[in-house]
Amino acid sequence: MKVKYIVVLMTVLVLSLGALIASMGQEEDVQTMDEFLSGTVLLNEKKTVCLKLEDTAAVVLEENPSTGYKWEITVDPEEALVEVEKRSFQKGDKKLMGAPKIAVWKFSPKLEGKAKLTFNYLRPWEGEESIKKTVVYRVRIKK
Repeated sequence: MKVKYIVVLMTVLVLSLGALIASMGQEEDVQTMDEFLSGTVLLNEKKTVCLKLEDTAAVVLEENPSTGYKWEITVDPEEALVEVEKRSFQKGDKKLMGAPKIAVWKFSPKLEGKAKLTFNYLRPWEGEESIKKTVVYRVRIKK
């Protein structure tokens, strides 16, 4: 009796895991990165980008969450830009487990003036000493 129960339980777990893995990445198949970025202003690390209040800004960075590293974002002043959406897209043609992805964030300007977005690539549980990379974007927001 116990053996049958364990076999049924293991079968359910394996099927559930298979369904979960199959569903991962389906959202990215619905829309390409180019379609997702359509109509946005790409921010540039090397220069200040001017935005209007009705614009949508985007940042594109590579990340590999399977390593434990992720981008943490700080906006200064905090109320200047609001994160609207984040999506991950497969890098290259092959869908490999643990492979790096392209992360895309969309932001909406909410406050006129200057703002700075700082992205730190780190393992959050290890704190600031684990920062591998920092990327800073500057924007000027006008009516």
